[in-house]
Amino acid sequence: MERLKISGGNAKIEYPSLSLPSGRSCPSALDCLAKVKIVDGKRKIFDGAVAKFRCFSATAEAVFPSVYEQREHNFDLLRECKTVRDMHNLLDVSIKDSYTPFRIHVGGDFFNQNYFDAWIEYAGENPHRIFYAYTKSLDYWVERLDELKDVRNLRLVASRGGRHDDFIREYELIEAVVVMSEQEAREKNLEIDTDDSLAIRNTKSFALVIHGTQKQGSEQARIVEQNKRNKVHSYSKNR
Repeated sequence: MERLKISGGNAKIEYPSLSLPSGRSCPSALDCLAKVKIVDGKRKIFDGAVAKFRCFSATAEAVFPSVYEQREHNFDLLRECKTVRDMHNLLDVSIKDSYTPFRIHVGGDFFNQNYFDAWIEYAGENPHRIFYAYTKSLDYWVERLDELKDVRNLRLVASRGGRHDDFIREYELIEAVVVMSEQEAREKNLEIDTDDSLAIRNTKSFALVIHGTQKQGSEQARIVEQNKRNKVHSYSKNR
């Protein structure tokens, strides 16, 4: 069986992860929507019509051919699976038992209910390991609230800024909110997560300071550069 390609840690997180194409596997993304497409043989980023900032992961796909190809490979394999069990089996042969914590998606999201359900099954059969994910696919999540009560090692964080934000308050979901500054995080009474530790702990909502390469000339790009100059704690395992 052909396997999914798993990434090791990077400058932002130290944990292994599985990623899919940014945007194209994110059916509920709005605020951060960005997709990479091949145009005249080159990879180009296309921002969503109502996007407020650019997904940092899309930039990696545009800059690094290996990142783009890896995520396309994973997406293709998963979409070839016909059942939840097929997806589960693919995860099982691709992810080493020693990988814990394991981040589901540095890039991408749960792209349909079957795929979400496959992760519930896989995590449920590996209770000694921790799996965590940020997601805007809250419609799939709330459909399986009862099942998730028995799968405590699958730790989900609602990524605010999607089509189903109303579910966050309705179902009291733990959420991550992108903020422009440390001051904004304080005003919202949210601790800033710089290394995924709060996502893994999964006990309260938190903030993420805007990071990554933003659209050239945009206000968001100016804010990112200003935060760097001011040494604002952003998203990095080195902080």
